[in-house]
Amino acid sequence: MDSIKEDIHQELRRLRLDKNHLYTTLLKIIDALPQEVPEVVEEVPEVVEEVPEVVEVVEKVEEVPEVVEKVEEVVEVVEKVEEVPEEAPKSKKSMGRKKKTVTM
Repeated sequence: MDSIKEDIHQELRRLRLDKNHLYTTLLKIIDALPQEVPEVVEEVPEVVEEVPEVVEVVEKVEEVPEVVEKVEEVVEVVEKVEEVPEEAPKSKKSMGRKKKTVTM
């Protein structure tokens, strides 16, 4: 690690950036870090037993409709309508063409 620190200090003292030196130092830093290997964890799929669904069967009794005698009743419908006097539609009287005005 001391060599990496020394390389960084050298790079800071330079007036211009040396890309080759900079990237070499970065590679040294990466190599110095401990490489973590991700642990492989095998997931065991859970076994789920499928239980058949219990369905209750209920007898459906259909009712037969009974015939009912129809009696026709005549009902008079009377509508009351108020008489509204008809008015002639009002229209605006125009004075002909509009006069153009000139502003100065």
